Amino acid sequence: MIYDGGSVVGVTIAYGASIEVASGTTLSGLVVGSGQALYVLSGATASGVTVANGGEIFVSSGATVVGTTVNNGGIERVAAGSFVSNNVVNPGGTSAACCLAG
Repeated sequence: MIYDGGSVVGVTIAYGASIEVASGTTLSGLVVGSGQALYVLSGATASGVTVANGGEIFVSSGATVVGTTVNNGGIERVAAGSFVSNNVVNPGGTSAACCLAG
């Protein structure tokens, strides 16, 4: 969990791990790989995230995600009420509406 006011840049997370980005925090340059998950919660910001094969990003209502790249086999799940811009979904990647709240 990355708490209020925190900032994380250029992190790689281990297989099977997940990161939650809480309100008031910013995450940049993360690579989300196979078996990994990134949860961007309401009030948090993530930018420049790459979702690789087998990785997932969950964007909650009220969260901001800018410049995400979803590659083949990666999944982006976006809740209504989130702000998503300049994202690229490459062939074989998935971006889908989801039901996360807060």
